Parts: sequence; C-alpha cells; structure tokens
Amino acid sequence: MSMHRLHAIQKTVAVGTTAADSTAIPFQGWSGGLVVLPASSSITTITWYVAITPDDTFVPAKDGIGGAVTTTIAQGQGCLIPAALFAAGAIKAVGNAAGVIDVSLKS
Repeated sequence: MSMHRLHAIQKTVAVGTTAADSTAIPFQGWSGGLVVLPASSSITTITWYVAITPDDTFVPAKDGIGGAVTTTIAQGQGCLIPAALFAAGAIKAVGNAAGVIDVSLKS
C-alpha cells in the first residue's frame, strides 16, 4: 500500500522593483513550485529574496558560490522556482519591472 500526499496552492502576487514593493510568498512546508509570467508583462528577470518568515526582513538569495539567485523569463512562459530557495520560510520575487506573476506551490 502506498500513500501519496500532494497539496497545491495557486495565487497571483505583486512583483516590485524592490523587495519592499514585492509580495511575500510563504514558502515553509512547500517543496517546490513554479511561476508563470502573463503575456502582457514587462518583467524579464526575477531576482529572488528570502526570509525565515513572511514578517522578517528579506535579504537577497545567494547560490552556493555567492552569486545572486535570478531567473530569466519570457512573457507568457513559466519556470520552476529555483532549488536554492527551498530552505527559505518565505520568498519574494523582485523584477526588473513591476508587475504580477502567477505562483503555484506544491508539497
């Protein structure tokens, strides 16, 4: 007998050009997810910020060698949330332009 648990949440969040202007995405308990950029969006690059909880101060996410965790994305396309963020309790997407993204999280 096998048991599978799958929980999912989808929502639209604001992406600002600073962490202060972006919506926090609670990420604790989720094992991954994806973001989808609307076809009309001006965003082409997302720089990821992390915090322990959604109420904490967000700091730039860094990869294993100290580089910023970024995602390049085209209008109307989707991409996986980077694995480097999976230990974060909350994440924010900061764009090169303001807009929105659709987020799907899964455990």
